[in-house]
Amino acid sequence: ANNYIQHINISGLTFCDADYILPKEGIPTIRDVGDIWFPSAVTLKGVRECVFENNTIRNTGTYGLDLTGDAIRVIGNKIYDTGSGGIITRSYGKHRNVIMYNHIHHCGDIFHSAVGINIDDGGGLIANNLIHHTSHSGIYVRHHTTDYGQGPERSNQEQGLIIEYNEIYDVMHGMSDGAGIFVRDDHIVIRNNLIYDVWAAPEGLGSPGWGIYLGCETRNCLVENNVVYRARAGQMIWFMNRNNTIFNNIFLDGARSQINYSNSGDAYHHNIRLLRNIISFSDPDASLYRVEHSSGRSMPMESDYNLILWW
Repeated sequence: ANNYIQHINISGLTFCDADYILPKEGIPTIRDVGDIWFPSAVTLKGVRECVFENNTIRNTGTYGLDLTGDAIRVIGNKIYDTGSGGIITRSYGKHRNVIMYNHIHHCGDIFHSAVGINIDDGGGLIANNLIHHTSHSGIYVRHHTTDYGQGPERSNQEQGLIIEYNEIYDVMHGMSDGAGIFVRDDHIVIRNNLIYDVWAAPEGLGSPGWGIYLGCETRNCLVENNVVYRARAGQMIWFMNRNNTIFNNIFLDGARSQINYSNSGDAYHHNIRLLRNIISFSDPDASLYRVEHSSGRSMPMESDYNLILWW
């Protein structure tokens, strides 16, 4: 315990042409969104207070950068042409990993459920990144707090997660059931992001592409001041969401619907609030709200002071 590698700065380097050697059994089974397959081109494991800045990672077989540690700063890097995604981050300490001002694009050529930034566990600050042309979601979060399902490695995890000021477009190429920002779980703030042109596969299993997707059992989250346009749907609230507020956003021109509430089986939402949003669309085949699998269990607790424009 506490045997960290500390205070290393990696700056101004290029990491490239790191192929993925296909095992004899073929491409591994995709286990979940995010499609993590080891090793990444660059791996920092068990590190603390390190900096990865102004580097380039390109032409790799899997993810570009894989981080596990505490108080790591990843700033101003270019990551592109990867077989899988861009950045994986995990942080179990009290100090956030900071992922800022990175340009991540053209990812997922081999593992198509890969994402631009994968918060595989832990909190952090994900801000001011430019993400586009990924095969699956732009930013994906699988995040647990200490009061929910934690293993021993999470015993000291007290971080929140902030996703803000990112620009995400042209994601979900050929895949479904994802989004510009796709989160699952607890205590996440999503604010001031610009998301557009999310066109997932129109058919097949799973939901289509969303601007912002609050997935299974997402709870205690705030979605505010975001702009989402030209997605199959702007906002998705799916399966047992609890205590989430969607406030002061702009949702424009969702092709299928603007706001989607959904559950399955006997599941239900609790305390979902949709307040002071601007929602505008013109497609006669699109809907304003789409409520699936039971209106009584899927409708928000409060929906008020929203400005609706349709022509």
